[in-house]
Amino acid sequence: GCGVLLAQLADGRSERRLHAAFAAVGLVLVGVGFYTSYLPSLYRQSSFWSSSPTWFAIRAGIIMTAVSGIYAAERLVGALGWACRPLERLGRHSLFIYWIHIDLVYGYVSWGWRARLPLGGTVAASVVFSVLMYGAAVAKERFFEGADPGRRRAAAQGAPHVDGAMVT
Repeated sequence: GCGVLLAQLADGRSERRLHAAFAAVGLVLVGVGFYTSYLPSLYRQSSFWSSSPTWFAIRAGIIMTAVSGIYAAERLVGALGWACRPLERLGRHSLFIYWIHIDLVYGYVSWGWRARLPLGGTVAASVVFSVLMYGAAVAKERFFEGADPGRRRAAAQGAPHVDGAMVT
């Protein structure tokens, strides 16, 4: 939903306004969710943490506000001339990383330790897993850019790359 709206925008001003609207709607959802959590449930049988529409509203509001906050932080960091290349790389390869992580976290690979690690082990496993996912993004980038010199030149020049030809 929100991504489709963002993809249709033509300029930075519209994008900033839409993110401001997302943040405002997100904060309203959080407020309404907290308010309605003290009212009787709409359903005869409902648990706040699993099946409550108020908890859903709070979570959706938090996500909308967080995405807009991250957008604002990225704009600020960019305006200061800083860059967070690792985070940018993870963003560019997020679908690839998601695809790999599903099998690693929920598949046969993790059966030996799933739900058996203590807190310290869980933190350490999360760090190792994050490093491995970043390494997978780097490897994917090198493999595909290495196979297509035009793409490597386009990336170095900051130009988009479409179907084997650089777009300028």
